Amino acid sequence: MNVPSDDTRPWNSWELDRTFIESLDTYTNDHGESKFKTVVIKIIAVIEGGNDLAGAIPNIGPVPVALVVKGVIQVILLVKVCSH
Repeated sequence: MNVPSDDTRPWNSWELDRTFIESLDTYTNDHGESKFKTVVIKIIAVIEGGNDLAGAIPNIGPVPVALVVKGVIQVILLVKVCSH
């Protein structure tokens, strides 16, 4: 893999708009709850509620959809554990 040196990375010449960064920080502080976080919390509640979400999903042809869903569920639970 060809990784550019620190001197040739295109973003080295970028100038950050401090006003935008400050506005983004203010917004994040004022609106800490995100829709993504809310959705993830609801998914975890369903998973922990004992509902067999993956069991309701069929495998379609050669694609092991149910296995992929089970893997995603495990990753979500791992993220929950790691975030506490």
